[in-house]
Amino acid sequence: MKILTTAIFSVVLMGRSFHARKWRALVLLVLGVTLVSNGSYVSAGKEDKKGVGWEYVIGVAAVLAEVSLSGFVSVFFEKVLKSRVVNLSVWDRNFQLAMYSIVFYLPMALWDEGPLFQGWTVSAGILSVLGSAGGILVALTMKYTDAVLKTFATSGAIIVTAVGGHFTLGSPLDIPIGVGAGCTVLSLLNYSDDGAPVAAPDTGSGGGSNGTVAATGARGGDADGDDEAGLSLLTRTGAPSESAA
Repeated sequence: MKILTTAIFSVVLMGRSFHARKWRALVLLVLGVTLVSNGSYVSAGKEDKKGVGWEYVIGVAAVLAEVSLSGFVSVFFEKVLKSRVVNLSVWDRNFQLAMYSIVFYLPMALWDEGPLFQGWTVSAGILSVLGSAGGILVALTMKYTDAVLKTFATSGAIIVTAVGGHFTLGSPLDIPIGVGAGCTVLSLLNYSDDGAPVAAPDTGSGGGSNGTVAATGARGGDADGDDEAGLSLLTRTGAPSESAA
């Protein structure tokens, strides 16, 4: 759903317009990611149906609110990055966000975990660096493309995670996941297609020397100087053919 909310907020906040072909690709992408995501979950046992009721409704409402806010934040961040009123770079904006994050999360980290970096391992440090690099890549994606294409990249990452998890962690890779992966690839190709007709190949340019002579002869009828230039070019063009004969 975040894919569709991002597209809707792109229309509202950024003033974009999407062709019906692109909306179809976005809906197909939602269906493909849904199939992959549901198929990747391994059931630990029978489902507990006691929670079906108001708790289920509240959970669905919370998820809808989360994806709506996430789509709004993505498009708003893109609008801020591309703003011409305040000319700040991607690094400046990331520094601003990092400062706000430090204000909120540093007291929480000190309260819950005690000394900073207590219990950290090398793997945890590597994952932290990769997460930071991923945040910079997201900001660059917003700056030079748009939020909708970022959702396509995220969806592609879900496919790669599902396939990689099958070979490394033994997660399921069944028919629904395969169908979902195919839908995701088709939606990406469909979204990238601008609908422009493919130009037919120019079959009249096969004879290079004949075309040159014809064009020169057409220009040669205007003046005597052009006639002489056409004859000179005809002689040079035809020379290789006579020597080859």
